[in-house]
Amino acid sequence: MRDLFSPTQVYHVLEEVGRGTFGTVFKCLRRGRNGQLVVAVKRLTLDRHSYRGIRNELKLLRAVCSDEDSSTKCHIVRFFEEFSDLSHQYLVFEMLEKSLHQLQSESGFRPMAVRNIRVITDQMLKALQKLKELGVVHADVKPENIMLVHHSRFPFRVKLIDFGRADILSKVRSVRAPYIQSRYYRAPEVLLGLPFSEKVDMWSLGCVMSELYLGWPLYPGDSEMQQVSYICKTQGLPHESLLHSASKTHLFFKRNMRTGAAQWQLKADGKQDRRKYLLSSLDQLSDMDAREREPGLLWKDTEAEESDRRCMVNLLKRILTLGSRWRISPERALGHAFLTLEHLVARSAQFSSYHRSATLAMEQALLQLPKHVIPQPPPHPAHHHRPNKQPCCSREPRTCHPPRPGPLSQAENQPQGSRVQPPESPCQPGNESEDQRAETDDDQSPSRSEESVRCGSEVGGARSHGRHSEFLGRTWDPDITPVVLGCLTTAPTSPATNGPTQRR
Repeated sequence: MRDLFSPTQVYHVLEEVGRGTFGTVFKCLRRGRNGQLVVAVKRLTLDRHSYRGIRNELKLLRAVCSDEDSSTKCHIVRFFEEFSDLSHQYLVFEMLEKSLHQLQSESGFRPMAVRNIRVITDQMLKALQKLKELGVVHADVKPENIMLVHHSRFPFRVKLIDFGRADILSKVRSVRAPYIQSRYYRAPEVLLGLPFSEKVDMWSLGCVMSELYLGWPLYPGDSEMQQVSYICKTQGLPHESLLHSASKTHLFFKRNMRTGAAQWQLKADGKQDRRKYLLSSLDQLSDMDAREREPGLLWKDTEAEESDRRCMVNLLKRILTLGSRWRISPERALGHAFLTLEHLVARSAQFSSYHRSATLAMEQALLQLPKHVIPQPPPHPAHHHRPNKQPCCSREPRTCHPPRPGPLSQAENQPQGSRVQPPESPCQPGNESEDQRAETDDDQSPSRSEESVRCGSEVGGARSHGRHSEFLGRTWDPDITPVVLGCLTTAPTSPATNGPTQRR
């Protein structure tokens, strides 16, 4: 392919690294007055349908990620410049290595260690905090849009990419029922047609965390009906007052007139359940066996990982709160014990090995190192005796019954006697803080197209008509009986298949 020319730079095309519905991404060598640099050039086709969206994306990119220092601190991809010719618009970004989805695929979609999930979560919360300060909703947070910077130099250092569906909150307050977010990561308030805010991105991040932890999407619905069904089966029905106010309630629920109170009832989707883990509550995520997830862990590290895991699930429950009014904000989530390591610091003498590895994982990803300096792996820490079991996060009683229902949005005030409780304080279920009760941000959100093109090494991994191809063959054999571990039910995969049929 020919070289690309901007008013100030020359871009020598090295290879095509991705292709999507709206364009193509090339790996290029930038030649200019300041030397050479490998960059990602995103080529978009100009037409009357895409022009307005491209102009809006450019405006957001200049506001959010054009500064190098801000891009690094906020973990958002850096945008260099834009230029155009007669038929195409070109956007130039820093070159990133690969997406989280690609990393999962390379590992066979093996569950990720909790300490590494913490590193990614911390960075994404900082990115969402920055977007919230600017009044921007990303509206497409998913593994394909979270890119590793340089995995060998900075393990699990990531940046958020793809602002093709992002928008300003204040511009979309009048938009009714916009179609945003990839389905697996779509917030309940969007599914039901309720008012929403930047907290839809927090829901998406919670789904990403769960997927990294399980090695499988938490809610892999192949339709909005199935998506709502999966959420309700795990987290309960929304409060009746919210079902009254939601514009799309009739699509997913019906009245059960046999009861005196005419309760709402979830409609049957009539499709095979495609979930790998059949959870009746999010608390059951804590029951995952660390030794099965991470073979080779010592007993003391297993106990430390169990304590860490319970703290992560505690944060996850606050992120995946059905009612956006009570869903934790990015700034409050950054102060949670799971991210500050308070629960490990308090027991560092007992969990010294695991604590050091968790701290090192954070430092390797977040520490600013000089260019061309590759950090050396640390020596293996000395082993210590197995500590007495004393979990940080007190475990709630497990049940095989669905959790109590709660509201899906802040569109209605919480009624007296409502079933939904404000999320609990970090690592201590049942003791909610006053700050959490005060989470009453207004729900609004943007309207953008369903599909977008990424920069970096992958484009369009999961657009409106299909998710990554690695998942296409991972289906369940209906003749195989699921394996039940207590209240946690897992459906075994066929030996030749590893993923859900479709992912959007």
